[in-house]
Amino acid sequence: MKKFIIDCIEQARGDDLQRAKLSFEGLDMSLEHGQSGRSRQSVLDGYIAHDDKCNAAIDFINNRP
Repeated sequence: MKKFIIDCIEQARGDDLQRAKLSFEGLDMSLEHGQSGRSRQSVLDGYIAHDDKCNAAIDFINNRP
């Protein structure tokens, strides 16, 4: 069951963070991303926060008996 839960978390993580890092590389991070109303940095920060939550969830599951 533990592996199943971790696999679910990994799927929820997705690859948004990696894609954003590649897409934004060398660009002005203060500019709006598309028509989102958010700067590229804000979008990237959101993906980083989501990735951090996924890591915390995996750590929580791994530390359960």
